[in-house]
Amino acid sequence: MYKEYETVLLKDGRVAAIVEVLGEGVYIVDVGHSPKDWDDIIVKDEDIERLASKEEIEKDHQISMQQLKEQGLWIE
Repeated sequence: MYKEYETVLLKDGRVAAIVEVLGEGVYIVDVGHSPKDWDDIIVKDEDIERLASKEEIEKDHQISMQQLKEQGLWIE
């Protein structure tokens, strides 16, 4: 069982942040990189590969930042 606010790697390759634990092995997670593809989805333990590594989280963050910059939503 995973905990709220943990970042996981889904079996489909997406990195997801757990925003709510709905029950035993059922979670609401945030996926996506920008407003174009942000979504909250419900996943179960069997949809999750494992906790995401620091490297995977950083790579996902860099993709998000790039997309936000391209959309004019992030200014450094």
